Amino acid sequence: MRVISGIARGSKIETIDSLKTRPTLGTPNFVIDKREGSVTLQAGQISDEYHGIESYRYEIYDARTLNENLEPVKTITKSSLSDAQVYMDEQFLFRGVPYVYRLIVDFNDNEKIVEMDTGFSSVFKMDGVA
Repeated sequence: MRVISGIARGSKIETIDSLKTRPTLGTPNFVIDKREGSVTLQAGQISDEYHGIESYRYEIYDARTLNENLEPVKTITKSSLSDAQVYMDEQFLFRGVPYVYRLIVDFNDNEKIVEMDTGFSSVFKMDGVA
């Protein structure tokens, strides 16, 4: 948000950037496609009235070890809001393993970059063979 002050100093009018209102983040959701061996991670409804979000990061965690290990097993970064599709590649993501994810956004409020997250999704797991 840009505010123009009413005080003229010499021949210049001062402009002051005020802090932007924080966006609201939706609830993370997912769609499993067993045939393709993929999971589509959905951002949900995000409202960013002042366009302060600079990046979107999906972090996927092994749900079995979430309490002991907060390191994601896979991270997908995007510069604009869109769903992320991941595949059970048997290298980073495996069939039969329960996962959760969260969406983290980097928000510029005109003063600093702030990380905000959706909280964790419900657990998803792809069963069956490839």
